[in-house]
Amino acid sequence: MACDFRFQTVLLLATLCAVGCVGCFRSDVKNIAALEGRDLSFLSRRGAHTYVEATSGGKSPDNALYARQYSDLLSHFGMYKPVLAPLLEPADELECEVKSRVWNPDAIVQVYQCAAGEITLEIAYMSYSDIAVRVTVSNDWALPDVPIRGCAINEQGFVDSTVSKDSGLVFIEQEIQLFSFWGGEQKETRDTFVEIVPKVSPAIDGRCWSVVLDAQVSSVVSFRMHENWFIEINNAVASCIDDDDSSGGRSPYDIEWPPDTEVFDAALKLTRLELIDWFTNAPVSDFNDQMAVMSWFIAWENTARPWGSAWTRPAVVPSKRHYFRGVWLWDSAFTAVMLAHGNADARELGRQQVRLMIDNQAEDGRLAREIWAHEVGPGFQPPGPLTWAALVLSVKEGNHDFIDEVYDSLVAYHKWIATDNDSDGDGRSEWDGLNSGMDTSPRFDDGAVEGVDLQSWMAFDALLLAKMAQYLGFKADERLFKAEAERRVNDLANNFWDDTDQMFYDRRIDDSLEDPFVRVITPVSFLPLLVGAADESKAAAMAAHLSDPSYLKVPYGVPTVSSTSKEYNPEDYWRGPVWIVTNAFVIWALEQYGLEQEALALRSSTLAMIAVEQTPREYYNSQTGAGLGATDFMWSGVFYLLLSGDISPADVL
Repeated sequence: MACDFRFQTVLLLATLCAVGCVGCFRSDVKNIAALEGRDLSFLSRRGAHTYVEATSGGKSPDNALYARQYSDLLSHFGMYKPVLAPLLEPADELECEVKSRVWNPDAIVQVYQCAAGEITLEIAYMSYSDIAVRVTVSNDWALPDVPIRGCAINEQGFVDSTVSKDSGLVFIEQEIQLFSFWGGEQKETRDTFVEIVPKVSPAIDGRCWSVVLDAQVSSVVSFRMHENWFIEINNAVASCIDDDDSSGGRSPYDIEWPPDTEVFDAALKLTRLELIDWFTNAPVSDFNDQMAVMSWFIAWENTARPWGSAWTRPAVVPSKRHYFRGVWLWDSAFTAVMLAHGNADARELGRQQVRLMIDNQAEDGRLAREIWAHEVGPGFQPPGPLTWAALVLSVKEGNHDFIDEVYDSLVAYHKWIATDNDSDGDGRSEWDGLNSGMDTSPRFDDGAVEGVDLQSWMAFDALLLAKMAQYLGFKADERLFKAEAERRVNDLANNFWDDTDQMFYDRRIDDSLEDPFVRVITPVSFLPLLVGAADESKAAAMAAHLSDPSYLKVPYGVPTVSSTSKEYNPEDYWRGPVWIVTNAFVIWALEQYGLEQEALALRSSTLAMIAVEQTPREYYNSQTGAGLGATDFMWSGVFYLLLSGDISPADVL
């Protein structure tokens, strides 16, 4: 077969690759000391410090489960209003202007000049889930210094409380609505008491105040004050729920009440230590590269505590600002690959992402496409990324323990795809847009296909499983998966390649049609190169398409559909923008064939496109390079670090 030489090369790499071959970053590993004295205000963009903002009616525009919107505490946002409204009389004096703002990765200080005096807010992380706030008002307000403290949260629920019986009770009626994307609804109403602190006094057990409530619920919140006060706040500066069942245990950040400066400073110090630890041995090759620092930082910032029946472990969400409602299989897998290149804590967090998926595996072997706190979704996503993550995590740890732990689950998933997603029994797996991860791609406008990407992912996964079997000494499994990979690669070479267009295409499930191909030009046509399914001439032809406007040439990156397609829109999700995940795999596919010049050009332009933004974005306009969709988007940061660090799947094959 035309592909035999290339496929045999891939197999040879898989056979010869030893534990030490996993790629390292080009520069020596550094720690957060390299950040000292630098202007780090760029990290504050879109999520460095966040507060909860409930949507109208507790329901997001897309009816998403547990949807939360997040907004950072930038200088233009008057957070002093929801914080201080219950404290100060008269309330109409709360029109203030920003006087100064100082930002660091672990704390932010905002000073407001108001008609009656000055307000200083100090906002500090207590952990990746919690924020503490200390408020100081000037003596012009005729009030003493006012400490306001966020409560700490642990896996058992909310602990600790705040102060003052004589401040005047603020009562919140909090309606918690849990909306299911897949049908059904849960609804629960709890009464929540809040004590705001105008002065230090004895603690009130079981009640606390928090700027951030790291729970995946949408809420409708109205504040009813004593006497003449009534404030309606849609931005839910939420209280901790008074729940006797959740009061057990103490937070690791053991804060005693009433709060004082020493306690606040101690919490700030703990945060600083946690961040120092996070940046120690960070996979950042150049600490002058702000986007690299930001990409590693948001992995910390996007981590949510275990919560609900399905989030059994800490979960790195795609973006706390936009996608806090759940985790997705391949997002989590790629994040775990990046975390494998951090310190021991980062590697453990990476293993937790893999375990979280496996914890929720169905009895038939299916791994869910997405997992929300209280619900496991339908469908599936590409095989291969999670296996790649598990293999890298094990190799970086220097032993095979993690491979041994997850091998059976990954094999079961692979077999489920092979058997449950082949309606005509021809040995070719099938899927639609949501399962492919390219949700709205025009490839699927006429329904499910025998995806050229799915056959490539299955071959890739089989090679990785063969490598795992080799490490574990499972000779029969190793032979089985190598044989499957070879069969799928040959099928790609012989039946998914179109000589006329010099392109790999999806196939229609119905083989009786005159034209078996779905002639939609997308970046997934490069995935067969990743597993060696082309000879040198076909690979060169594919590379040429990147510089041909009638195929995939656009001003920025590789578009998710050719710009000549009638479906092309440079801003429409998977119908024309650039996604970094597809760019990365095109780069790695080109490198498989020694097409270094083309790969380097695409790598450089991709990194530059990401770096020009303030934070990694979900996807990018293929005509202008402008960022689109979610901010602080995890896998764009992941691939920024992997591409700048010269890490690829070839490291473990």
